[in-house]
Formats: sequence, structure tokens, C-alpha cells
Amino acid sequence: MDKFFVMTFVTGGTGLVGAHLLYELTSAGKNVKALKRGTSNLGQVLKTFSCYSECPEKLFDLIEWVDGDILDYFSLEHILSGVTEIYHCAAIVSLDPKERKK
Repeated sequence: MDKFFVMTFVTGGTGLVGAHLLYELTSAGKNVKALKRGTSNLGQVLKTFSCYSECPEKLFDLIEWVDGDILDYFSLEHILSGVTEIYHCAAIVSLDPKERKK
């Protein structure tokens, strides 16, 4: 790997903060890999991009999406290969009192 190659990894890229960060990173020309659940709605990320760009698909398509679970250490070890920067934006967001401990 080229010693000057920077790969940025974002957890929580499908959330409010993560989607805005992904827009900023791709707009800045960064190489970006983002973690998502298999059930994630990427349409919301594209919708966020469309608030700032007339060609949101162009930036959105620069993201390398990877399915995974932030709680699965061994899968993350493989996914993080080659990554040089990490932005951790993943969080559990719920208004359900039963999920307070999570």
C-alpha cells in the first residue's frame, strides 16, 4: 500500500451526523469506507447529499459501503484493513424506555 494513501472509515454513516460527515469527506476528495447494517436505508444518505449538491449521486457513489456490526470485533478487524483514519458516529438512538440500558 502506498504510504501516502489515506482511507477514512466512518461508523454510523447512515445516521444524521454520519451522513453529513460523509458528504463533507467525499466533497473534500477523501477515500471513504462506511459501515452499515444490512438493513440500512441508504436512500436517507443520498437525500442528505441532495440538500447540498446538484449531483448527489456522484459523491455518494464514491463511498465504499461495507456491511457489518459495530459490536462484532472480528469482522471489524477485517473491515479496517488499510484504514488510516476513523470517525466513530455510530450510536443507538431510541426514545423507547426499554432500550435505555443499550
